Amino acid sequence: MENEDEEWIESPTGWGLKEDDDNILIDLFAASDNQKEQLFTYRIHHDADEKTTTSKTVQLRGFKLDSDETSRSTGVTLWQASPRLSDYLQSHPDSCIRDKSVLELGAGLGLCGITAHCLGAKTVVMTDGDTQTLQQMRENVKQNCVENNVVSEAHSHSIIVCKQLIWGSPNMEKFGVQHGQFDTIIGADIIYTQDSVQPLFDTVTYLLKKPAGQFVLSRYSKWNNVADEVVIEAAKLRGLECTRPSDGIFVFCSNTTHQTPSDNMTKAKVGVLADNDDDSSLLIQVSNTLPSLESIQQFLASSSPGCGAVSLFVGITRNNFEGKIVTKLVYEGYIPMALRELRILCHNARVRYPGVERLVAVHRLGECPVGEASVIVGCNSPHRRESMHCTEYLIDELKARVPIWKLEVYEGDEQSIWKENVEWRNGRRWRGMVKMKEDANEPG
Repeated sequence: MENEDEEWIESPTGWGLKEDDDNILIDLFAASDNQKEQLFTYRIHHDADEKTTTSKTVQLRGFKLDSDETSRSTGVTLWQASPRLSDYLQSHPDSCIRDKSVLELGAGLGLCGITAHCLGAKTVVMTDGDTQTLQQMRENVKQNCVENNVVSEAHSHSIIVCKQLIWGSPNMEKFGVQHGQFDTIIGADIIYTQDSVQPLFDTVTYLLKKPAGQFVLSRYSKWNNVADEVVIEAAKLRGLECTRPSDGIFVFCSNTTHQTPSDNMTKAKVGVLADNDDDSSLLIQVSNTLPSLESIQQFLASSSPGCGAVSLFVGITRNNFEGKIVTKLVYEGYIPMALRELRILCHNARVRYPGVERLVAVHRLGECPVGEASVIVGCNSPHRRESMHCTEYLIDELKARVPIWKLEVYEGDEQSIWKENVEWRNGRRWRGMVKMKEDANEPG
């Protein structure tokens, strides 16, 4: 495990570490029974020059599909979607790989990234969140791509590295600063749970070059019954159109007509009103000021004579936290992504609460003194129960997924502290929307 890697594990039944999982991280390969291990062999054909085609035999050390180790950590075996994706890449080297920057998500034992390297990618960055998987991936790359501590002569023009990447904000922003954006993103059987779909496509959208970049996804196993339609819809909401050139292969490309603001990898303090795709039933905003409560109430109450309930949540800066006197909060955020996440959040709220007609999700940036509002969410519906539940869902999800951070400023000599939302821990989303004890310092 490299020094910057964070201990993290992905199993077919969950995503990340539970609070009581700290003692289960062991070296699976060092502790394994050799009979459970398997040496996977795959042959890659590539053009050495215009007239000559050569081949390379790749050998990957991992575990058998039915081993206990695979049930603990999904990336330590070779799933059937990986050879399928590698075959597709070999059939489309010019459009997908050659002389391109390639990012592999959930790279596992490393077959697809190694394939991209052999096919002439300019740069290959293979990633996984799982620290057990990363350890063996690096060994497989070393055995198949590196000779005498240098990249083999046949591929000396190509760079291949293995890095940890846990999907979603803020990890994808940090990764983007270090590695930039990519021509091609690839992944094979990387969707295990419903919860992983949103952060996956957040990451793809953020790290994919526009407009010519493409995300090539191979699916073989439908883990936890996550349907293809769910995956395609998540991509569509982020301006990615899907084509299916062959069985189990999904190619996502940027829809040039989509109105999503362009990605910006720098923090900004000046907000703009979101383009709501001509949907007059949404009020989405991230800026230095908030709309008045009167205007929001009028927005929710007008043009909806069939709605008898309006529900609002207003988050206000408190004057204390754990005995310290708070003088103000200062908010910063990635505005283009925050606006996109708010739009997706409202769409998901409509799916979950179909009776809701109008929705509001607005957040303030910059300084927010004690007693002033920083966030307002709300909706209307025919009956009170649905609007109240929807409003709770809106604020919980906003705090869990929208990339906005706050600086808590204290009175006197107390040091100010930058904080993520409390639904995030160690840079990743905490499973579930349960309020933690740290919530005492949150507005509202």
